[in-house]
Amino acid sequence: MVWVNNIGREAMTSEKPAKFPLGSVIVREKFKRQDDTQPELVAVMVKRGAGFSPKSGDWEYLLINGELTRTRDRQKKGSCSACHSQQEARDFVFPVTITK
Repeated sequence: MVWVNNIGREAMTSEKPAKFPLGSVIVREKFKRQDDTQPELVAVMVKRGAGFSPKSGDWEYLLINGELTRTRDRQKKGSCSACHSQQEARDFVFPVTITK
């Protein structure tokens, strides 16, 4: 499951690659198994101001434990940025299927 705040909603739902505005937040639950009811961890992307991290499109990446009680990792560069660099043309955001 992926959520995006109202600030980033238009960019997320655009059929064409779009730049996400400052303050966009994307949250994704990551489950170990498909039938789990609690995520193993929650991945969060926050669009920061220009210059925060130019190589990653100014995104900050956070990994939060599944209980939402502790930030496990916080990055502006590293493994999250390295993977998301594959989607530079989409402002470093992987496409998602939108369901209504």
